[in-house]
Amino acid sequence: MIEARRLAKASINGAPFGSIIKLIQTMALDLAQERQRARAYLDCLQPEQVPAARKMLESMVSPLDRLLTTAPIDDEPVTAADRAAIEAANDPSIQSKAVTTEDILADFGLTKNEFDKLPLRPISDGTNGNG
Repeated sequence: MIEARRLAKASINGAPFGSIIKLIQTMALDLAQERQRARAYLDCLQPEQVPAARKMLESMVSPLDRLLTTAPIDDEPVTAADRAAIEAANDPSIQSKAVTTEDILADFGLTKNEFDKLPLRPISDGTNGNG
């Protein structure tokens, strides 16, 4: 109960925390209502109007979202190797392990001492490192 009272008195940039939560909830409801209204308009279109509406909506979406929307569904079965890789990726002990400079250099067959001895040369071919 004390925590609830403390949260009720809390504020972000001077606005009461409770007011901010209510505003976020209202915005979420407004968005849901807007989507519902947009779908209702789509349902009212004549069949020959649907492609034009789709193209208009498509032009408003980011290129990545367009690709994700039209990507084929991955219907390949999950293999034992896939499951093992997923489990390994979700293992908290692996996720919290930091990658050290030494680990990265070892991937290139170098030690930190060997790397430190490499001569540093500025890029002088005029390509800014892109060529």
